[in-house]
Amino acid sequence: MPEFEAHQLIKQIPGVHVIDIDFASQTSTFMGGTSSEGWEIIQEGANHQTWVWRGYIDLAGWTKDELTNFIQTVDVQRSFPTTAANGVTNVFEYDFVSSRKISDAELLPPTLGVPGFLPMLGFDGGVDIMQLIYGEWISQSQSAAETFTLVTTAADSFGGGSPIATDKLHITRLISVLGAGDSGTFSVYPVNYVINSITTEEKDLVWMERLRRSYVIQGGAD
Repeated sequence: MPEFEAHQLIKQIPGVHVIDIDFASQTSTFMGGTSSEGWEIIQEGANHQTWVWRGYIDLAGWTKDELTNFIQTVDVQRSFPTTAANGVTNVFEYDFVSSRKISDAELLPPTLGVPGFLPMLGFDGGVDIMQLIYGEWISQSQSAAETFTLVTTAADSFGGGSPIATDKLHITRLISVLGAGDSGTFSVYPVNYVINSITTEEKDLVWMERLRRSYVIQGGAD
């Protein structure tokens, strides 16, 4: 029988603090200077902005040993609740663990012209359920009672949990902010991804086919 080995993978993602959001002129400023810590803005509209952070966990050692990775659980740990004020009315947070890099176009389908509409990854987007190992989203609205406080209005998780034989496990965190005016501000705090997985050695033909499919899916992308 094949041997199974348990692993815990951890990825830490920095927070992002943005001030002086002017939705009309489609501009904004990082709080405390120009350091973005890997965050980049990928959409600026008259009443919305979207920010993304991308990274990965290196699995090349397992691939070299011809091991298959079975993801068991994904825990997204938030250090502090997201805050927003002034012109910001809604904040949407999306977290994705995938077997390949997710492009801007896939994160921003045409339907996101309606700001805050969930990217349909794993459902009707470019990333199918076999490529999307885990995903979750949170919809938040400005509290009418407390300044800087957001109230969670909806949340869900999804994903296929398919085993992979790739060199990288891709992590994507997306923040979509809605609002109006010229003085919006929001803060999203650091997050830990804690991923429990099991590796095992499959039969040669099974592993080679899984590896082939993995690289076809990646399409040569990092």
